[in-house]
Amino acid sequence: LYFPWGAVPMFPRSLAEGPFSLGSSSSSSGSHRQQQQQECCAFSVCASLNDDGSLGEVVSLGPSTIQVEHRLTYDEVDADLGLGPGMCQHEQLQHIYEAARLRRAWRVSRGCIDIDLPETQLKVEQEQLDALRPAVSCTKLSQWESAARLMVAEMMILAGEAVGSLGAARGLPLPYRGQEAPQLPPQEVLDALPEGPCKGYALRRCMTRSVIETSPVRHASLALDAYVQFTSPIRRYSDILAHFNLKAHLRGEPLPFSAAAISAITATAGESARELGRAENEVTKYWAAEYLRQHREQSWTGCVLGWFRPEMQLAAVTLEELGLESIVKVEFPVLPGDRLLLRLADVGVSSGYYRLYVQDRAVSGGSSGAAEPLDSDQVLQPGAHEGPEGVGAVEDELQDGVEHALLSLEGELQSELQQQVTEQELQQRGIKAARPDDGSDALSVASEAADGANAAGLKPNSGSSLAWRAVATAAVSVVAQPDSSSSCSSSSSSMGDQMLSSESPMGSFSSREG
Repeated sequence: LYFPWGAVPMFPRSLAEGPFSLGSSSSSSGSHRQQQQQECCAFSVCASLNDDGSLGEVVSLGPSTIQVEHRLTYDEVDADLGLGPGMCQHEQLQHIYEAARLRRAWRVSRGCIDIDLPETQLKVEQEQLDALRPAVSCTKLSQWESAARLMVAEMMILAGEAVGSLGAARGLPLPYRGQEAPQLPPQEVLDALPEGPCKGYALRRCMTRSVIETSPVRHASLALDAYVQFTSPIRRYSDILAHFNLKAHLRGEPLPFSAAAISAITATAGESARELGRAENEVTKYWAAEYLRQHREQSWTGCVLGWFRPEMQLAAVTLEELGLESIVKVEFPVLPGDRLLLRLADVGVSSGYYRLYVQDRAVSGGSSGAAEPLDSDQVLQPGAHEGPEGVGAVEDELQDGVEHALLSLEGELQSELQQQVTEQELQQRGIKAARPDDGSDALSVASEAADGANAAGLKPNSGSSLAWRAVATAAVSVVAQPDSSSSCSSSSSSMGDQMLSSESPMGSFSSREG
């Protein structure tokens, strides 16, 4: 699990940061240098490349020991590679970077699909977690703007192809990762989009989910015929399975995991990984909302990625300074690549909810500010080019995140509906509904209960709106009628029946948890 304040390793921390690591977890500079000189256990993949960048011969593959001589950050490597050939302080890095560029060019020639969208890195120190105004940093990251990140990514992909190719040649059951070819928009539609995030957004909406099979399967996005994720055995369980089987094969021993066992384990581990991914997503939204709350008066430049729901005037945007992606309502014609000035309209940190509104146009990035809206043939309609599974996302939690952003736009409407339901319930009980300016504790409890439902994943959509409203209704009933145990019990029971059918990111949200 990766959180803004640190990581929770899959293995016990004493192992993950000790004998399983590459010796980079010391606290002082002296011990740090001493630890880096120790030999560390590893698994090395050595391969040659053909002139076109394709995989040549797998020279060697197996357990090894290495000695860490230098530990560099991405920024340090970017600065070093930026000096150019012959000037780079670490000559080996320059050679690896050139090989990475050759590899990427080869994969592009085979039709690989790169999703060029920025990511957001949120950071908060552990000791700041309980502060009233925690110091939160929000930084935009882009793999395609960083030579170091490109180099690491390509070398990891190369290792995965080498292991996959060896497994395919020897008929080894391994967790091969694949992906069906997406149904892309017409080439003229893609060509009309600006390069970068706009085209990346259009491509992402077409992607199908990846799958894990026990025999080689083509990975369309990577443009590889056989691929095994292999480079992270201390943080991905499927990588451990690959290590166990491959090492047993290299030693001439029976394989510990059959194809059937791998399928069963990866299915279970995959569901757990999706749950953890949703947990990470909820935490990220919480701290993104907190960051925006602290910068409430600031205006942000948003780049229009494309229409999310054109019939509702909803467009997807990315905040260029932060890398955050959101959905905003735009009531005038825009094209992908146009820039908008955005401000925070509403925020609810406890539920990770924030809503932005358009102040005005900013300086246009790739099209005229007076451009006419795209017609129905040009707009990338939601689902029009999605793959066979009907999922417009590479990762499983992407659709959940986008839908949450859409629902955030409807916060004011849901608040009004919640008030109406509350008033009707109170009127049936003969109690006058409290208004916000009455200073009523009942509405405060209702608001907190509703925020708790949002945090647990009960979003006010068609599947859970009744349960979401019932939280507020039951909370008001409890406060308004503290002496009526029977009515409170009835409300809680009804609420629980509805909640049990609602799925949250961390599982079912039960009446007891409510």
